[in-house]
Amino acid sequence: MNTSVIYLFYGFLVILIFSFAAERILDWLNIRNWPHAVPEIIRDIFPEDKFNETRKYQLSNYNVDLLESTLTFILTIGFLYFGGFAWLDSIVRSLTGNLIFQTLIFFGIIAAIGFIIKLPFDIYDTFGIETRFGFNQQR
Repeated sequence: MNTSVIYLFYGFLVILIFSFAAERILDWLNIRNWPHAVPEIIRDIFPEDKFNETRKYQLSNYNVDLLESTLTFILTIGFLYFGGFAWLDSIVRSLTGNLIFQTLIFFGIIAAIGFIIKLPFDIYDTFGIETRFGFNQQR
């Protein structure tokens, strides 16, 4: 492998790591700086109990999102680092010679894997968190 490809690979890894870290830091700062009491400016229109419930709801969503994004990040980095994308590409190339179909199949498989990874978190969000806070009445 030539050095420009290696630099490109590690540059892509750095971008992925930086964007993940930046997003997690920003989410953490948002949660940390959420006021503990209703701000004076909205006290008349936003009751204290609803404010506290909203705060707990945001914290619950933050925790689930942190777990989901960390798992997705680790799997993506691992798949990239250990050659999973190249392996998937070789499988897709063996299925068809048509470049358009190869592209559609490759990204379709990636999307399906992402859907499968995200599905348990979405189910928990809908039937766990949303139900606990009274936003979802489905069973």
